Amino acid sequence: MIGTAVENVLGTVGPFIIPVVVFTVGLIGYLLLYGYYRWRDGDLWR
Repeated sequence: MIGTAVENVLGTVGPFIIPVVVFTVGLIGYLLLYGYYRWRDGDLWR
């Protein structure tokens, strides 16, 4: 059942899923690094 659902989504979205995943992972990584550097420098609670 789950395999069929994934197959239907991939059939509908197609090749656009790869850029969306890359963009999302990059955005999450950027936000984590931004938060870490602000925390490390002590700017988070000023």
